[in-house]
This record gives sequence, C-alpha cells and structure tokens, in this order.
Amino acid sequence: MLMGMGWTQDSGLGPTGAGRVEPVATVLKTDRAGVGAQTSAKPRVTHFPDEQQQRLARKRKQEAEATLSQAERKVRRLQDQQRDRALGRELYGAEDLDGYEEFFQ
Repeated sequence: MLMGMGWTQDSGLGPTGAGRVEPVATVLKTDRAGVGAQTSAKPRVTHFPDEQQQRLARKRKQEAEATLSQAERKVRRLQDQQRDRALGRELYGAEDLDGYEEFFQ
C-alpha cells in the first residue's frame, strides 16, 4: 500500500522521508495479565518467539503436505466420502437413505 503511494524502502515515513525507517518494536501478548501489567518480555520487531516459531514450522509442514497431486486429492476425497457414508449409515441406519447422500457430504 505504501509503495503504491510513492514510498521507497530506503526512505523514512512522512512527506519529507525523514520519519521512521524501522518498524515499532512490540511485545506479543500471550497471557491474561492485562495491558499495563509488567512483563519480562523484551520488545521485538517480530511477533514470533521460540514457541511460535515451532508452531509456524508445524503449520508450514502441514501446508506442504496439503499440496497433493490431483490423483492423491481424488483418492482422499473418495476416502472421505466413504467415511461419511459409513458414519451416516451408523448414525441413521441404512434404511431409506437412497437419494439423501448429498446431505451427508
């Protein structure tokens, strides 16, 4: 957004370009203590402490696994449909379900 308005990365904010160059250091609040409570956390520019780095790595790994080929997606979709049908038969019984499969998806 800023670049669309004429800002460049090596200049500061403001009309003369003499403003802030680096982002404001902040502390990510992960407790329930209150906004003004004293904490031992050091203000950082990033919001990713060690435990959040691990969460981010797990999320990236899950996203990498989520990029499946078309054949793998089709197999997974068919497995999900079979599981859903089996669950529907188990919950509602197998009688008179013809024509209602679309509601169990």
